[in-house]
Amino acid sequence: MIGAITWELETLEGARLEGFAERLLHAAFFRLLASISPALSKTVHDEMMAKPFSLSPLLDPARERACICRKEPFFVQRGTRFLWRASLLHPALLQALLQVPVGTPLHVGHVPMRIAALHADGTLESGVLEPEELIATAIAQEEAREITLRFDSPVCFRRGSYDYPLPEPVLIFSSLADKWQQAAMPLELNREMVKELATHIYPTDWSGRTQRIYFRRGSGLSGFTGFYTFTLKELEPSMRSLALLLTQFAVFSGTGRMTAQGFGKTQCRWR
Repeated sequence: MIGAITWELETLEGARLEGFAERLLHAAFFRLLASISPALSKTVHDEMMAKPFSLSPLLDPARERACICRKEPFFVQRGTRFLWRASLLHPALLQALLQVPVGTPLHVGHVPMRIAALHADGTLESGVLEPEELIATAIAQEEAREITLRFDSPVCFRRGSYDYPLPEPVLIFSSLADKWQQAAMPLELNREMVKELATHIYPTDWSGRTQRIYFRRGSGLSGFTGFYTFTLKELEPSMRSLALLLTQFAVFSGTGRMTAQGFGKTQCRWR
């Protein structure tokens, strides 16, 4: 079982908030988990190199849930509402966080907040499902001819010691195959086969940009955001199903590096 929870957060007083607060949200996530299950929080934090979750940046409900990825800090007033989405790829993690009660306080940096509402009912990109449902949907849509991936927060890959902020299909699908395997999903995937599949997926349209996120002075990460459409016409039906499976999974796993710290938030559609 995997799923996604969207929390509505309300600020309790005015304060300065980091423009890209994902390291702060990463810490807040573990404090929330520890409030329900200290042992599980310690296990995930200390023992799991590949974290079985992805986090969104803070989302602005007034701007169609746009990610807040600013370069500079900004001031928030008391009573400001944000949305915050966590995708959970481990059943115990999902079940624990579904128990976090409405009204729970948390701090994002110096900003005190509380959980004003919790959604896991199919609204606000939230809900719970079995991985087999993703597989069945992908098989049913094997006639799809193109996919569009929307990257709402920066996606970054690594080549050598450099950030590589380009949406190459081989990098995208290899990343998703790795995440699928790390999460112990029920279908065994061959990474080399996925890489070969991706060489036959071609971009047909895009609208995006490179974005630099700074963690502190002189330290940051460059990634890309935007819409990227790829054709699947060169793939056999079974390979199209596999591509569709991984793009659906991306909605939960995120794409690329540091998805547990708000990078790589992904949406998909196909036709």
